[in-house]
Amino acid sequence: MCVGYLAPFSYVSLTLAFTHAEGYATRKACWLSPYGVLWTFAGPLAIIMLINAVAYFMTMQVAWRENALIANKTYIMAGIFTFLNSMQGIVIFVFHIAINTPITQEVKRILK
Repeated sequence: MCVGYLAPFSYVSLTLAFTHAEGYATRKACWLSPYGVLWTFAGPLAIIMLINAVAYFMTMQVAWRENALIANKTYIMAGIFTFLNSMQGIVIFVFHIAINTPITQEVKRILK
């Protein structure tokens, strides 16, 4: 419960601290300024992508070490291992997004 309240509170507090509440209280809307919106979206996105990249490289380092410890490895098995590990993201995309009818219909609607 603490995370449910603390995470959004800290996010809004940091946004207010960096934007100095500019654009929050206009007469027409209660929203961020365009510059604030950019950093409110791009900042956390960049942090998440950085964390994902670090986690990916740490995971691949373990996989490469385990692959290097195999005494009787062949180049064919190493190639298959690398191919299957690199295809994981594509398989997740295909089975969870590309084949999902509501998502594809929404993408088509947006692109029209």
